[in-house]
Amino acid sequence: MICLHVPLTDRTGGEQSVAGEDRHNVVAAAASSNTVLVVEDGRLPARWPYLAERLREALTARGIAVRWESIPAGAHLRDLPSVAEVVALVVLGVEPEPADIDALPKLAMVAGVGGVGTAAAQRAGRAIACVDGGRGHCDSIAEMAIGLMLSALRQIPSWHLKMAYAGSVVGPLPQWQFADHPGFVNGTIRGKQIVVVGLDGVGAHIVELCDAFHASVAVFHPDAADVDFTVSGVERVDLDHIACHAEILVVPASSPEHRIPARVVDQLNHGTLVVTLASAGIDMPALRARVLSDELAWATDIDPNDPVRAGDPILGRQNVVHAPGIAGRTRDANRNVADVLAENIFRAVNGAPPWLWDCPPLPDASDREAPVQQVSHDVADDDSEEAKTDSDSRGGDDTGIPAPGLGPHDRGRAARGGSHCGSGSGEG
Repeated sequence: MICLHVPLTDRTGGEQSVAGEDRHNVVAAAASSNTVLVVEDGRLPARWPYLAERLREALTARGIAVRWESIPAGAHLRDLPSVAEVVALVVLGVEPEPADIDALPKLAMVAGVGGVGTAAAQRAGRAIACVDGGRGHCDSIAEMAIGLMLSALRQIPSWHLKMAYAGSVVGPLPQWQFADHPGFVNGTIRGKQIVVVGLDGVGAHIVELCDAFHASVAVFHPDAADVDFTVSGVERVDLDHIACHAEILVVPASSPEHRIPARVVDQLNHGTLVVTLASAGIDMPALRARVLSDELAWATDIDPNDPVRAGDPILGRQNVVHAPGIAGRTRDANRNVADVLAENIFRAVNGAPPWLWDCPPLPDASDREAPVQQVSHDVADDDSEEAKTDSDSRGGDDTGIPAPGLGPHDRGRAARGGSHCGSGSGEG
């Protein structure tokens, strides 16, 4: 499915773009050289074992010259020889300083994962586009949410452990036709009332997957436009009505604007299943209290920065399913992140702006140290309907570079101008 190619704005009202003459300056800079510099901190093989090979292959296949450098702690990107011709910079585990960006006069794009590289580029005071490869994590994280959901509904981990220790004798008798936990929501996803928090890349994909199971899905995302819900085909729900809509509540992200407060946790019906992929997305003390009181079921991919210690009473409970922060840490996610980076690098060196949905939101004006130039995603140099129709019919934009194959879950994040994929990214 192809996104509608119209000028889009972020929620602060600013266009996520380089307009007019600034855009043509970026195009000229990018067209002058096909030099791509990838810098990492020496730990890439351990942190991202499948990313490097995939990124090299993808760029080489597109005829793009790639330079790969490892920068140890204390060293500076600007001290590397012959960096003046670099058009696209990929930073993996290395945070560039403003002086590093200043040393790259032809730089058109900075790409990374988890916001790395964004701050220095946005404060450079010139037309440098920023790209985040986080879209590559979305499928793995969203599918993890479904896996946790199924595991909790059917008590799969509990049955597995019982059989591991005692064999099949612990199973239900052959004549018993019910084997789930009667105290909590159970059985199939089909027909369940599910509320997903956030209609970003991960949230939109979770919605799509739940819809495929024929669940009834609603979304809490207060700052999303009505068109986002129309395109995704889901019902909007406000904070005060989550409890009456949710047999299952899915919290995939840590956005402060979408955080589920204690009062809403306390309102959830007895037996509700809460699925979390980001601990900061919900009031954790309130959730733990109700889980420990056997009032709620909880399936979670624990945030690695919020570890559970041995002996914690939350462990070993029949109403809890745990995973150790693995949601986005798959070989597929490694490769998909590389593909997202390569896709946007290819655009940069061919004079095109990056895909809007891979651009981090611009900082608030109060946070900027210098004017931030923006990259235009207008479909053509004029606003005529004819120009827009021609661009859409190509399935790309006015550069002639086709858009990647987008599923329904990509359309929502395109309309919001960013790819924010929650926790479990593996970056860090």
